[in-house]
Amino acid sequence: MKLAIKEVGFEVKLPGVPIFRTPANVNISGLDLTILVSILKNVGITSFEIINDDKVREFKVFSKNNKKEINTNENEKVEIIKLINERFNKLENLILNMKIINEKADNIKIKKKYKIDDLEDNTFIPEININNMKMNKTNDIIIKNTKKDIENDVDLLSEILKKNN
Repeated sequence: MKLAIKEVGFEVKLPGVPIFRTPANVNISGLDLTILVSILKNVGITSFEIINDDKVREFKVFSKNNKKEINTNENEKVEIIKLINERFNKLENLILNMKIINEKADNIKIKKKYKIDDLEDNTFIPEININNMKMNKTNDIIIKNTKKDIENDVDLLSEILKKNN
């Protein structure tokens, strides 16, 4: 399959094909057509041909800016105008409701928030002395239990078991 682009002045990079400038005829036998069309559209190429075994398929990419002319009669125009007026009235009502909500929100009293500077010196914020602390690099935790600690733990567990039974 071959791609024929007659438009001038575009630089195109397709997967598996070296970068080329248009106009050009390029072998595209390994490419997916949807990917090809999207790449060409992104570059700005609007018309091209794909040639497959002496069959020519012309493609024209249409942009979203193409507009159709709408022919309407008088009754349809009146209905459209009524619909537009209804939507405009709903929009005005929404704007009025938003103004009322904003006025109510402005009237709400908010409790005063205190800054840290406003608090007394005897605050509830604890202070920790870290001067004598050291950090170790090891992740190993060594737990040393004495015989008394183990006996106390056994006693506590036995009391819990007695309470549950």
